[in-house]
Amino acid sequence: MSGPQCCFYSPVINTSCGSDCAEKFGGLNVCVTGSPNPKRAILLISGDNNRPLAVWLKDHGTGFEDAKLLIEALIGKGFSAIGAAGFCWGAKIVTALAKSESIQASVLLYPSFISVMILRVDSYVKIFPKVAHGWVVRYDVDNEGAAKSAEEAHNDMLQGFAKHVE
Repeated sequence: MSGPQCCFYSPVINTSCGSDCAEKFGGLNVCVTGSPNPKRAILLISGDNNRPLAVWLKDHGTGFEDAKLLIEALIGKGFSAIGAAGFCWGAKIVTALAKSESIQASVLLYPSFISVMILRVDSYVKIFPKVAHGWVVRYDVDNEGAAKSAEEAHNDMLQGFAKHVE
């Protein structure tokens, strides 16, 4: 469940990925980085901790329809495989995308508002003890344990996508 930990630390932006990556895609403002001619895409979907959940839901509904528009735009651009990672409220959207078979792989990181998880034949669950909600992207970079757990989770996520988004 989400909590105040979501807002303690802002994510660290790595400028090596490009600071001017915003563009309109599928009707949404998104940040695109990587190869100019990719065939695989990974969507990172998070909640908006700057607004109360009720306000976000009023503006976006479940977020599923927005995500579907983005996926349709990706397919229209020639992408052949799509994965999605959901952080906090975004995990609910990713779960809906996985149920609809719109994506080839899904990763849920500190999910909120998920009542039933669908585990496919090839599934992997890893529990990280002693971490606060938001620990994957909102952690104290000076806290060695928090940074190590986040790095481990990032690597696990990337390995999973490399295996399943082909």
